[in-house]
Amino acid sequence: MTEEANIISNLITVSPVVGVLIYFIMYFQKVIKGHKEELKTKDELIQRLNDERKETATEIVAFGRDINTTLEKLIERLTP
Repeated sequence: MTEEANIISNLITVSPVVGVLIYFIMYFQKVIKGHKEELKTKDELIQRLNDERKETATEIVAFGRDINTTLEKLIERLTP
């Protein structure tokens, strides 16, 4: 048996109510820890997506400036 199982088994022998309460506390601690890890992973994903979005926006602005410069040069050549 695992250490947790031994502890719970001993507590149930001494006091079933205390053993069950400690089991639920340990169970919910594991659940909360799992959710914290999941949130951390989601936060990292959101941050990465935000970074990519900013990079894409920067590239679009640079592309727009290049097009604007090209059009201005074309207009200068076409106007007498």
